Amino acid sequence: MLTYRLTRMILHNRPKEVTQYIYPAADTARPEARRKYYTRYSFDPAGNITSRYDYLNDTLFMKFEYWLDRDGMQQKATSMSSGKVTYTVSKRLSDGRYMITNPHSTSKSNATIVSYLAGGDEKIREDYNDSTAQGDPYQIAHSYYKGNRLMKVEGRPAAGPQEALYFYSKSDAPDSLHIYQGGSASGKLLQRQLFFQNDHGDVVREIVIVGKDTTRLEVNSYSYDAKGNWVRRIQVPLKFNPNDYNGKGVMVIDREIVY
Repeated sequence: MLTYRLTRMILHNRPKEVTQYIYPAADTARPEARRKYYTRYSFDPAGNITSRYDYLNDTLFMKFEYWLDRDGMQQKATSMSSGKVTYTVSKRLSDGRYMITNPHSTSKSNATIVSYLAGGDEKIREDYNDSTAQGDPYQIAHSYYKGNRLMKVEGRPAAGPQEALYFYSKSDAPDSLHIYQGGSASGKLLQRQLFFQNDHGDVVREIVIVGKDTTRLEVNSYSYDAKGNWVRRIQVPLKFNPNDYNGKGVMVIDREIVY
């Protein structure tokens, strides 16, 4: 249900476009290496994302387009190699909930029902195995917000009920996250995640503790532009789970930002 990659990296001064490159630190001296894989994001004047272009070896291979209407966020995905186009469609239902149909290229489509309660401070997400949202959902997540801060998530994944609590201090990015099997009052603490932030609100040290074991320890350093957005992040994993998809080596993430 939940992963430890839930921190937000806020963009300041509403950029029009952000191109983000990620590559091993060992390739820093090879300018061509950072063009192996990169992603370009575009935003409208209000700060809403409008497109995402994915490049491999400097060639566009996947394009995503986004737009908002009365039925919610819509998405169009285009494979540049095959020309195949798929749509993720949001539709507002008569009772005010939203049904989102998610296409899959290798399996049948499924659906998600999203509802908002208490003036938008609560959100319920129900995931279904079919595209018509019939029967019982296989997963439910009830999220509680306070302003821009996500405070709690009560989930019912296949592994059983879980609850996540978020803790904050000076910014709207969490300082820590506790995940429980069952509820926080009587359940078992499964995992803790600690986020140490700099004055910009970016995470400089991240620790993941499962049970009594530290399974990941990562430090980050940043370079910033005049608008306060980071343009280079160096990610150094000091300890990691062998099965961690986030990688084991030192990585560099560069950003080119257009305002």
